[in-house]
Amino acid sequence: MMQVIETNQYVLKKTGQPVDVDYNEENPTLNLEQIIRKSFLNQRRREIGTPHPQSASWDLVFLDADECKFRDSEVYINCKLKAKMPEVMEAFDRSNLLWLSTEKLISSKSRNDWIAMMNQSEWFGPFRGRVYSNTLVFHTSGKDGNFEGICVVVDFIKKKIYARQVDADGNICGFNQMF
Repeated sequence: MMQVIETNQYVLKKTGQPVDVDYNEENPTLNLEQIIRKSFLNQRRREIGTPHPQSASWDLVFLDADECKFRDSEVYINCKLKAKMPEVMEAFDRSNLLWLSTEKLISSKSRNDWIAMMNQSEWFGPFRGRVYSNTLVFHTSGKDGNFEGICVVVDFIKKKIYARQVDADGNICGFNQMF
């Protein structure tokens, strides 16, 4: 568990030294391949339900391997994303969005609480919309089962990727970028 020092600093696990959260090895940039791999490898990914709908038209369900010909992350990444949306995927990865970003955070949580929550979070998904089945969602959740933190939406119809910081109610509360 990280010890928070002040609004924009925390203690490195390895050295015990305080550092700015935006510039260190423990605050990686978001990478779509890693998000997908971590979601597929998450042993708890089916246990905690689905994220809060982003809007009334979103009703998300877990995308089970039985309904998807892409049974693992590598096949999914190579056959779906790299084959159909390589430029968008590269733009997402080049954006340098940070896991612990608090720069645009407008949450009811303090920056320290946000960082602590994100340090306890892991990736879940993929989810798909009941109506919008060509849109996949990957979402962070903490140990408490609340889907808050970062939501990544991959829209294969529009060929866009959206990355958002969201609160537990699904409201945007920080960065909101489209690629």
